[in-house]
Amino acid sequence: MLFFAIFQNFLIQRLWIKIKYLNSAINTRDIMLTKIPKDKQLIIFDFYETIIHSAYYNNNFLRAGIRDLVNELKDESKSLVISSDADISEIIRDFGYAAKLDFLDNFRKIYGRETIRVDNVGEESKIYKDLGSICNEQDIPISKAIFIGDNHQGVDEYSASRFGMDYIIVPTENKDFSFVSLFS
Repeated sequence: MLFFAIFQNFLIQRLWIKIKYLNSAINTRDIMLTKIPKDKQLIIFDFYETIIHSAYYNNNFLRAGIRDLVNELKDESKSLVISSDADISEIIRDFGYAAKLDFLDNFRKIYGRETIRVDNVGEESKIYKDLGSICNEQDIPISKAIFIGDNHQGVDEYSASRFGMDYIIVPTENKDFSFVSLFS
C-alpha cells in the first residue's frame, strides 16, 4: 500500500511538470518579437552566433549591425548584458582573438556557465539560462527585459519562455541579417 501511494505521488509530480512545460510552450507563441520595444530597460544578448560568428573561430567577426545596435541602445540608456553557456574566460579569449575587447565595455556584465540550469521535463532534461536571476541582479523586472539569441538547440527560446520574457531569435543561416533591423 505504501509503495502504491509513493508511486501515485511520483506520477502526479511528473504530470505536474509536464503541464507546466506545456503551458510555457503555449505561452512562448505570444512573446517572440522582431523588434526591441522602447519600454525594455535590460537587453540580454546571447554570445556565440548572436554577437559573433563562431564559425570564424580565430577571427570571431561581429555580426552585421551589432555595433550600431549596441551604440543605439547605450544612447537610449539601456542596460546591456551577455548571457552565454560558455565560460567567461572563453568569451574574453575569443574577443581577444578579434582584437575587439573594447566592445565588451558596452556590457554591464557577462554571465557565463554559472547561470546555466537544468529542468527535468519528463524523461528529458532541458538546459536553460537563468534569466530570472540576471534580472534580479540587475534590479530590473522581467517585464522590462528582452533576450536576444540564436536559439541553438532550443536553449534560448526555452530560457526566455521559462521566465515569461520577451525574446528575439536571430537567424544564424541568413548571412545578410543585420541587427539594424531590430531598431524600433
